[in-house]
Amino acid sequence: MRRSPIGLHPQTRENARVLGLKRCGHVVYRPVTNELAGVIIKVKEIIKLELVDRVDPPKTGAPSGFEVIGRLNPRIAPGSKAAKPLLPLRTRRSTAEN
Repeated sequence: MRRSPIGLHPQTRENARVLGLKRCGHVVYRPVTNELAGVIIKVKEIIKLELVDRVDPPKTGAPSGFEVIGRLNPRIAPGSKAAKPLLPLRTRRSTAEN
């Protein structure tokens, strides 16, 4: 998707959603069908279309020579801010307790 469908007709926004496009810069791969060709024509102003012969799976995981054996939380993507350990919050003590 090249630009956001915000401000466009609701049907155009729905067509972008049907294609699976969620945000600017989002890339999806779909097989070529007559139904999708009609949807693509309706949103041609906000997308960039390229025909590809095959889709290579995205390279994820560890660098070469290493192997990922598990994750602490499979819902958290590695490298994200949420994957870093959090420190406990300091609580403010009242002066009477000291």
